[in-house]
Amino acid sequence: MKPDVHAILKDGEFNLNFFFDDLPNPFFVIDEGLLIVYCNKAFGRFFDLRLEEVLGCTVFDIFPDWYGTCISGVLTEALKDKKPAVCNHFICNYGHKHVFEAKFYPFSSGLCAFITDMAGLDRLQELQEHMDITINEEIDKRLARECLNAEFFREHSTMVLMGEMFRSISHQWRQPLNALGLIIQDLKEAYDFGELNYDYLEEAVKKAMLEIHSMSGTLDVFGNFFNPVEKKSDFNVVGSIGETLFITSSIFLKESITVGLNFDPKEAIIVSGYSNEFKQAILNILMNCVDAIVDKRTRYSLSRQAVGKIWIERQVESGKVHIKIGDDGGGMPEDMPDRRSGCFTTKDIGNITGMGMGKRTGMGLYLSRLIIENNMGGQFSAENYNGGTITTITLKTVAG
Repeated sequence: MKPDVHAILKDGEFNLNFFFDDLPNPFFVIDEGLLIVYCNKAFGRFFDLRLEEVLGCTVFDIFPDWYGTCISGVLTEALKDKKPAVCNHFICNYGHKHVFEAKFYPFSSGLCAFITDMAGLDRLQELQEHMDITINEEIDKRLARECLNAEFFREHSTMVLMGEMFRSISHQWRQPLNALGLIIQDLKEAYDFGELNYDYLEEAVKKAMLEIHSMSGTLDVFGNFFNPVEKKSDFNVVGSIGETLFITSSIFLKESITVGLNFDPKEAIIVSGYSNEFKQAILNILMNCVDAIVDKRTRYSLSRQAVGKIWIERQVESGKVHIKIGDDGGGMPEDMPDRRSGCFTTKDIGNITGMGMGKRTGMGLYLSRLIIENNMGGQFSAENYNGGTITTITLKTVAG
């Protein structure tokens, strides 16, 4: 005679009612005839059934139609092989849909089973998916805001640079304009003294045209500086640095700042990208150096001889060129949280009234980082070194 499983659990040495009833997961026991002989309280709550409605029922009563057929097949095989079995995603027939996982463990006269509510896991999955969507939407919004901020920085910095360009043009034109004025005055004096003839006039015209061509060339250089280039092309970074130095030479002269190079300005180092944007990045860095030097002189009442050096060097190795631009302007505050991610200085925002410079912020360096990293696929960093700042640009070179 087979033992009464329910009696064993209730009264025998395996009296575990107190244990199984306190389990949060549904638990039940079936005999070899697939009759449910025991279930805990969680089982009744899970299927919304009273315990007396469950005991003595078969799996077909709890699991209808083909679900019952499927689960009975799994149970029969588990009883035969005496091996644990698992059933997934079954639905009961009492008007309540339940998605769950049941694990069956055979023993000498039947099977015991633990049920895990998969609907809860599905709800967690839905919550996770909802959170993923929400996070992605927030990321998209923040990226859009960052793009708007980047565009604002770009436009603001471009306007500041244009103001600097106008100032530089005025310096570049001052000498040829003075020369033209002298030529015109000399023509009048030559006429007054009766010295004006065809040869004298021809020589004066030649001198005047040379000065005009020089002014026109200056305009071409400045005009091309802000022309947008839509397609990437190969260009010489050394040549671009030289053009930028030509544009800023009058500013360096006015502020008594010397610029040293550790390379031949005629050499060619070719990279692929946008030459005008690269020149704007170099110009931003140079102007930041100028601002730092002027600010340090003012703050510490230093002479122009004591502070006023900018140096540029290049290193070529392993298919890359490293361009370093340094100054002796005092460097960046050590407590700045992230010098690479945004503004690099703590200066007040500059006024652009009348295209004037005002005090710059680190937006120029921020824009330079965007150009180098986002538009040209390079690397950009800035750090304090020996009483100043070193800005490093790294780009891949084009094989010659």
